[in-house]
Amino acid sequence: MMSEGGNTIRRVVASIAAALFALTASNGRSFAAEVSTYAGSGVSGIADGPAAQAQFIAPFGVAWGPGGRLYVTDADAQRVRVVLPDGTVKTVAGSGPVAPTGLAVEGGYADGPGTTARFNLPTGIVVDPEGRVLVADTGNRCIRAIDSAGTVTTIAGDPRRTGARDGPRDVASLNHPTGIALGLKGSLLVADGDAGVRAIAPDGTISTLTVPFGPAIGIASWPFGDGALYVASRDGLWLVDLTLLAAGSPGAVSRFRPGMLTFEPHPSPVVNELVAHGQHAVGVPFGVGAFTGVGVAYTDVMNHRVRYADPLRGDIDVIGGGAAEDAADEGGYADGPTRRSRFDEPTGVAVAADGTVAVADTGNKRIRLIRGVDRSGPLAASSEALTTIERRPNEYRIGFIGGSVTWGSGPFEVSPAAAIEHRLAADGALSHIGKTARVVTVDAGSNVAALRSYVDLVAEARTFDCVVIMVTAWDPIFSYGDIVGTQSLDASAKRWVPRLTKDLAELKRVLDAARIPSLFVAVPVASELGTTVFAAAIGIGATGGVEPDGARERLATAPLANAKLNWLNGWDLIQRDMRSANHRPVYLSFDGHFTTYGNQLIGDAIAKRLEADGPWSRGAK
Repeated sequence: MMSEGGNTIRRVVASIAAALFALTASNGRSFAAEVSTYAGSGVSGIADGPAAQAQFIAPFGVAWGPGGRLYVTDADAQRVRVVLPDGTVKTVAGSGPVAPTGLAVEGGYADGPGTTARFNLPTGIVVDPEGRVLVADTGNRCIRAIDSAGTVTTIAGDPRRTGARDGPRDVASLNHPTGIALGLKGSLLVADGDAGVRAIAPDGTISTLTVPFGPAIGIASWPFGDGALYVASRDGLWLVDLTLLAAGSPGAVSRFRPGMLTFEPHPSPVVNELVAHGQHAVGVPFGVGAFTGVGVAYTDVMNHRVRYADPLRGDIDVIGGGAAEDAADEGGYADGPTRRSRFDEPTGVAVAADGTVAVADTGNKRIRLIRGVDRSGPLAASSEALTTIERRPNEYRIGFIGGSVTWGSGPFEVSPAAAIEHRLAADGALSHIGKTARVVTVDAGSNVAALRSYVDLVAEARTFDCVVIMVTAWDPIFSYGDIVGTQSLDASAKRWVPRLTKDLAELKRVLDAARIPSLFVAVPVASELGTTVFAAAIGIGATGGVEPDGARERLATAPLANAKLNWLNGWDLIQRDMRSANHRPVYLSFDGHFTTYGNQLIGDAIAKRLEADGPWSRGAK
């Protein structure tokens, strides 16, 4: 089964390459997150013990480990600490007496048992799959490892070597490592100041990634470990696909710009700007922590805030530190809801599997937690989606599955799924069986192999009462390897049409065998309806437009007809609407997703078709 994370990030980055991000009004989503203090009294010092009495000098980096342990680099204390699930704080490694001021410990360098090991400004931290704690020892220009016994070893870099030299372990050097993340196949990725992003192979060999941004500060890898990376730099917050970067592909690197967002060309051809709803402020990204689905929490150290960024929908929201946007605003300390909470120079951030965000609140000398971050959006097409959706009483559950067109660029209330729910409720379509419709959007990306894996799970678990599957040009592009863009679909039709036909027919067979009714919906990509429909295509030259003469529609819908599916022709629906005298924009011109009106149009059409089919009254088609 293909990793759902891998499928999602490929879709995210490929969408970026086509400038598929919204320049629209704010979606108005309001986070209901709650900030609480997890450990630290606020008094400067090095004191282990119960959370409320424990003391830190300058907590800097945080990383979740096995069993709910939270590891912390106490930078000025030259120590690595851990907060146990019961709140008890213990010192894992590091030593040295506190200076008379009570605000620092002199740095040093020594490997060995934790109680005798020395650090010099430990900052970034991560825990690998084997449970080793890996630390960016900034002042020593090293990466250190702490094993289960607390023994500290140096695995890359050397305090005696300065600069940023690539090469084998015994000659390579690090510059100013402050962030660390897990890479592919046991490698590590390091935010190394002016040297950028460095990759450390399992044997200690160091290489430098060719990325078009300035000094790297914070770094976090996609939790699925499939080559996606978030990086905080002085230039903003970046999303990097390492696989595309290695291949030199356009769209491998994208960014949220610092400060107020703008949509501007970037001198590097491999970079595409990300724009956010309502031009939300990005602030000054510092520490980053990736969620298990699309999205990243990051600290805005200058504005004393913790923010959430969603590169799929282009959202930026404050989740901790209040709602004001003033770089001169002073930090503070307060627990409570997002808008009333306060931080003082938050630095490191880490996201647990359940979405709990841990923050090193450096100025307050405390560890804070943010719970209940509202990340309402499409579910990832994973086995988790089969068990975490609570079934409401008397609901008829419809799975709305596909790529980004199933969601677009706004909150649920203006999505196609909501339009389906509202139409079925208003018409009372299911009232005769005493049920109400609930539509669950599932982000399966645009890869048929991943879709098939998810449908297999759905069929086995009977997750949905029926499913609606969206089909677009992105499906063959991201599924069959040799097709690289929408324009090439015409030339390669003899290859992809039979393959897509076969794959769609197999999806129908699996669903039929499980007696889950299905409806397949074909909809065009904006650039397939002419260049003027997708204005960004003119500016970026990435997709262009195809002739809207009907030829692409015949190619795109042939697999659905050939596979003898129960299907709806969204092409005809959208083109009829566009030809009408009173037509409204169906696609966002700088996005390529549906407008709110487009979402309503396609959602209503799907609801009408479901009403006509009556899958709640009949078996699988």
